[in-house]
Amino acid sequence: MAATIRSFIAIDIPPDTARAMGRVIRRMAQKWPEYRWSDPQTLHLTLNFLGNVPDGKLPRVCEILRETLVQHPRFSFELQGLGAFPKAARPRIIWVGVGEGKSPLSRLFYDLAKNLDELRLDRDRKAFRPHISLARIQDGERWPDSMVEHLTHEPTTQFGVVAVEEVVLYSSHQEKSGAIHTVMDRVPLA
Repeated sequence: MAATIRSFIAIDIPPDTARAMGRVIRRMAQKWPEYRWSDPQTLHLTLNFLGNVPDGKLPRVCEILRETLVQHPRFSFELQGLGAFPKAARPRIIWVGVGEGKSPLSRLFYDLAKNLDELRLDRDRKAFRPHISLARIQDGERWPDSMVEHLTHEPTTQFGVVAVEEVVLYSSHQEKSGAIHTVMDRVPLA
């Protein structure tokens, strides 16, 4: 059986913006410490989760990244607001959303997705809802009503602007302490 590498394509978050989100994570984790909170140093916006990619297909993934990104100029997007999937009244994932700049981000996602289809990867095919995950709960657990109240009444928080100059191909390896992400390739936009 061929070796595979769990992989995803993402946009890194600049340190100052990650620090702003880290303050929110710390504040919320103090109130609700029993849930899995993201490490602010590893925050990213996932463009395409590729799943377990056979070793032999990784070079072509890198080629597709280069071929696609050369057609996309650099752009920026704004990170703002807290939300939850599937919804604030029944959260499973707490996230920061994207405000201004969503259109070029969506175009990049859809072009990458279309071009990656040739590889027939078992990638995530959900509708693109750009976000940065701050926390998750395990199956069967439930957020307390105080968290739901916080999400539905929290004023919109501005976290900063992300200038997208490159996209990163990561491998992901699960440890007891959480996921370890390793850079496999960095590809600049046009």
